[in-house]
Amino acid sequence: MNQKKIIIIGAVAAILIVAIFYVLSDRGDGPDSLFPDLSSPFDGPSRSGEGGFLSESEIQKLVIAGNPAGEYEAYRAYARYPHESRPLTTKMKDLIEPWKVGPVRLPIITNPDLATENSFKAMMERMEKEGKKPEEIEASLKDQLRRMPGYLFDANRHTLTYGDELVVKLTVTDPSENKVAVEILEATIQGDRNFNPASLGSIDFNDRGVGADQTADDQTYTASWKLPSMDKKYWGNLDIVLKAKVPGVNDPVTLHHHFYSSPVSPATFSDQFSERLENGSLVIDQIIDVKMECRFQIQANLYNVELNEPTHWVTVNKILPPGRQTISYLFFGKIFRDGGYEGKFRLQDIRGTCENLPFPARWLGDPSKMDQIVNAEPSKEPLIYYMPYTSASFVTRSYPLASFSDKEWESEEKARTLEDLKKQAEM
Repeated sequence: MNQKKIIIIGAVAAILIVAIFYVLSDRGDGPDSLFPDLSSPFDGPSRSGEGGFLSESEIQKLVIAGNPAGEYEAYRAYARYPHESRPLTTKMKDLIEPWKVGPVRLPIITNPDLATENSFKAMMERMEKEGKKPEEIEASLKDQLRRMPGYLFDANRHTLTYGDELVVKLTVTDPSENKVAVEILEATIQGDRNFNPASLGSIDFNDRGVGADQTADDQTYTASWKLPSMDKKYWGNLDIVLKAKVPGVNDPVTLHHHFYSSPVSPATFSDQFSERLENGSLVIDQIIDVKMECRFQIQANLYNVELNEPTHWVTVNKILPPGRQTISYLFFGKIFRDGGYEGKFRLQDIRGTCENLPFPARWLGDPSKMDQIVNAEPSKEPLIYYMPYTSASFVTRSYPLASFSDKEWESEEKARTLEDLKKQAEM
């Protein structure tokens, strides 16, 4: 599951927060939606590529329609490139800023009907019994929420690895979304509720221009925090719990901000790179230092240096043993050709995770270990390790467009899937 989407979950009951977020976001259709429409795989003026391929959103519409012919065409368009090497555009915000999550303003609940899951359910049932239509219920809920004060936590990152500094800014606003001053009573960090729910200490939010707070008395309260150690108690989904007095609200309110913490390093990235062309695609190799056997997922972005424009997003899924290992990022040739990209390229935004499996990772794919995998005792620890953040990047030599292959991706999997979809479309 994408880690960014975990972060925006509030502290009240899940059904309530989902409903509130659904209403406030107008179902995610606006231009600032977390799930923007991807109008084209290649934005901006044409250079010398073909362009015109189906966008991700267009593919989704075809598949959702349940049209076999549409599914065939959608997969055929998608499978021009391999799964692990895809076009990247500036609209793909989760990939362009992989450590950042967009801040979301949430309401400070002042209506008792919205305070708990049970009261919210009761209110919805009451409105339905009164004969109100779904659109009337939605309009009423929107009106109630927009007449409440709100709060917004804006963090510099959604996941903290050892050595990083988490910087969190809090603003509280009145119903007109004007910032207001609040009195912060206390702020603490709570451990992962399923792994180590104990308190992990306090965190100091201030508006005095001290520490991470850059401007005094601007109604923006800022705090910073670093992992004190690599102790596993700091691992998992952590929660900043802040209690404050808010103007216009009778009782103190409790506000929550969630982030993921990964104090243990399964592997680290080096700044050692090399490059090569392979079958008309660009391959960049990087050395990493693996500390524990694990199934890794490592991702990176590629930019055209001259245009400062993203071109590729790549993923490497690999089981690695401890020691110095080489990771190869494959930037598929046809993406260069279709986007008209040439010149120098910059590898950046390198990030990696490792699965915390309850059995040795090397067992995966081994038929003789199937029973042991199925019967393995589930781990009570968090499921993911993050590799520590790295600012390492690498700039290639200059490549003319003709260096890259215009050939589409081919594989047995692709051929088999296309054949199956074609048969369904012809039925």
